[in-house]
Amino acid sequence: MKLEHVFPTPVWFLSTTEDTLTSEALKWALHQQSILPASQRSNRLGYQSETQFDFHSLEPYWGHVHHRLKEISPDIHYNNWWINVSERGAFNHYHVHPSCDLAVIWYLTDNHGTLKIRSPYQYSRCDVPEKLFGPTEIAINAMKGDIVVFPSDIQHCVEPHHSHEPRVCVSINASINKE
Repeated sequence: MKLEHVFPTPVWFLSTTEDTLTSEALKWALHQQSILPASQRSNRLGYQSETQFDFHSLEPYWGHVHHRLKEISPDIHYNNWWINVSERGAFNHYHVHPSCDLAVIWYLTDNHGTLKIRSPYQYSRCDVPEKLFGPTEIAINAMKGDIVVFPSDIQHCVEPHHSHEPRVCVSINASINKE
C-alpha cells in the first residue's frame, strides 16, 4: 500500500531575530491605535483598526515584512492591512479572508498559542480527516516577530487573550500575481 497526501495545505512560519525592529513596531502599532479609527469584524472586545490600503504608512516596518514574504514568492501583491490589539479577554470569531489568496499575520508580541486554524476538509469529508489523519484544528504558537502565512480561505480564530499585556499584530491580505 502507498499513501500520498496530494493536496496539502501550506502554512508558512517565518521566524525573526529582529527584536529591536519588532519592539519599535509594537510602539508604532500602539500609537496607531490612538489615531486610526476602530472597526469591528471578527474581533470582540479588542481593537482592530479600519482596513488600510497605503503600505507606505507602514514604513519603516513594511520593508522588513515585504522582504520576508519574498521567501514565499516574489510575485505577491499586497491588498490591505490592519492592526489588532487584544487586551485581556479579547478574541476573534472564526472567519476567512475573502478576495485574496493569503492571510498574513506579523506578531509584534507573543500570541500564547491563541491562533487556531481549521482543516479545509473539515466539513467536506465528514469524519475522514480526523479519523485517518488526526486533528482537524490546530493551535499556532507564534512568538514576537514571527510572521505566519496561510491560504485566506482557511477558517481561523483567535482564542480569548489571558495575559495582562496586550497581544498585538499586523494583519495583511495578499494575493499571488498570476501573470
